[in-house]
Amino acid sequence: MSRWSAVRGIEACAVVALLLGVVVSCGDDSSAPRQSATTMSAAAKRAQATAAAVDQRQADRRRLARALADQRHEAALRRKDRRLFVMSDSVMLGAKYDLPKALPTWKVNLDGKESRFFKAGLEVLQARRREIGRVVVIQMGNNYGGSAAVFRLQIDAAMNILKGVRWVVFVTVFEYRRKQAEVNSELRAAALRYPNIRIADWNAYEHANPGHTSRNGLHLKPSGAVLMAGFIASVVSSLPA
Repeated sequence: MSRWSAVRGIEACAVVALLLGVVVSCGDDSSAPRQSATTMSAAAKRAQATAAAVDQRQADRRRLARALADQRHEAALRRKDRRLFVMSDSVMLGAKYDLPKALPTWKVNLDGKESRFFKAGLEVLQARRREIGRVVVIQMGNNYGGSAAVFRLQIDAAMNILKGVRWVVFVTVFEYRRKQAEVNSELRAAALRYPNIRIADWNAYEHANPGHTSRNGLHLKPSGAVLMAGFIASVVSSLPA
């Protein structure tokens, strides 16, 4: 066959293929590389998908390893840091000898003072911040100036001082007069603003266990000191990690 005939034959073949809408070999070797390129492209896609799956599994393993390491680190901190700082007025001060007995695995540091207002308590928290560990217990509001707005700002100031503390437990006060209900209302509202605040409802607990305090329901009798200590211990022991 002459070269001209071969060319005409290839052209005829191409016309037929175009009309039929199919891909056929018309004797031109240039189609082979195109077929090879298509095959290589599919193989490359499979290899890329396999590599991506391997990368994802490795990334998942790294994330899991980091999460487990963080959990171990947090557990180690919990075992190591058993400091419990307690700040109060004269009410919880009555339980100063019973609190350490109720929490034998904790190093209880109670700073209580008669007639202490929250403003003075803020100064205590600021001055002793380095002594404070993962958990703080605060009972303020038995001595209360009567302004809910001021008390709210004092709670916010305390939380600012205590940034980094895992749990801040605010203990409600006994509502021996109407003003103390405002204190407890502000404490509960603060728990909605700060996720690390927990409320220990001493007011409800004392109502459920009467007869352990003075006539006004404020200061602790010896049995009340034991009751208060056990109550605080149960709250602290139930805190999440």
